[in-house]
Amino acid sequence: MLKKLCVSLMLLAAGGLHAQSPSGDTVLMDMNSCLRYAVHHQPGLRASLVNQRIIDYQVKGALADWLPQVMGNAQLEHYLQPTQTFFPDSLITPGASGYTTFPSTPTNVSVLNLGVTQNLYNRDVMLAARTSKYYRRYAGESVDSAKIDLVVDVSKAYYSVYTSELQLGILLEDVRRLEQSLKDTYNQYQSGIVDKTDYKQATIQLNTARVQYKQALEAVPAKYAYLKQLMGFPVDSALKLQSDSAAMVAQAMIDTAMQLDYTHRIEVQSLETLKALSQAQYDYQRLGWLPSLSFFYDYNLDYGNNAFSKLYSQNYPNSYLGLTLGIPIFQGFKRIYAMHAAKLGTELVDLRLEDTKRAINTQFVQAMANYRGDLENWKVSQENIGLSKEVYTTVTLQYKEGIKSYLDVITAEASLRTSEINGLDALYGLLSDKLDVLKAVGSVDTNIN
Repeated sequence: MLKKLCVSLMLLAAGGLHAQSPSGDTVLMDMNSCLRYAVHHQPGLRASLVNQRIIDYQVKGALADWLPQVMGNAQLEHYLQPTQTFFPDSLITPGASGYTTFPSTPTNVSVLNLGVTQNLYNRDVMLAARTSKYYRRYAGESVDSAKIDLVVDVSKAYYSVYTSELQLGILLEDVRRLEQSLKDTYNQYQSGIVDKTDYKQATIQLNTARVQYKQALEAVPAKYAYLKQLMGFPVDSALKLQSDSAAMVAQAMIDTAMQLDYTHRIEVQSLETLKALSQAQYDYQRLGWLPSLSFFYDYNLDYGNNAFSKLYSQNYPNSYLGLTLGIPIFQGFKRIYAMHAAKLGTELVDLRLEDTKRAINTQFVQAMANYRGDLENWKVSQENIGLSKEVYTTVTLQYKEGIKSYLDVITAEASLRTSEINGLDALYGLLSDKLDVLKAVGSVDTNIN
């Protein structure tokens, strides 16, 4: 049966089932090739990688506050009314009581400053240092989550296209059977063995089968378009899938006795990271009473002259260094309120984690139940296909010998077609269920070879 399906698919491809690319080339891909392509081209995943880089630069920017901060400043002033200095006349003439004034600053003043600051302790930079690894981890977990969704979605779309093409093979084989059946019935009618009713019934069945084939044929390009969308594949390029049906059946098998481990789920890992960030925020607010300490150094060049053209002819440098200690004494209970809010934020993450674990357990139970049910359905469908083939072959021979009516042939042929399509549907369901189970237990392989 598999050989016949493959031959049918080759005939369909040769008949121009898929539009060719402008160059006339069709890209052949198996599932691993589709996944590799999607990992490098899918816009959603690429956006996650860009967000990861953004967060990395933001973290580096926050950590840069640990490095010395060097600032240069320039200031230029022109006094419209220079500052006056009072000089007591008694210093010149004993007993005098007046004051003599004279300008204490030049009309034009300029200061060039170079300042260096080094944080020794600051809770903002301490928070940045403590949380940097968690922010980077969270960004990486977001990328991993996007990869998991991408692998699952692309794989399901791939299975959908591939089983649809196999279904086309089944329907094409059904059309050919009915064409042969129509010829046999017509010959028997011409020989007077059967009446015209059998010939008309055969015609009806063939027309119906051709319509079903045409409908299935038209549905395949839409499924290809969805697969291309998930992969980020060019819409104007032709894509053709290649795979081994036997290998696909082997891929559908998993160990139904596997157990759920919450720590393998990326959602739980991300919430644990958020909890660590929330705890760091709480500690940041709790230790808000600690002072900040920084070292500074300033070097200044002072210029002054009443004539602007001679302002920078001579400078008077000065420099100094020291420590700055900032002590938060009272902030209107702001730190207390922020600390309580941060504590509640940690509790909120715990509640989300608890609810997520329950949802994961439900997801796992449902996925495993679906898989076990579809596994049994697939096994039965394989048995039904074999039995339907035997029944159809036997009934067809008996009809030719005049033992069975053509209604029996129609029933056997419909049963064979239905069992074969049901077998494909069961295989697709099994493959999809396997992905759901692997996603539920956190075992989706995102390392695409």
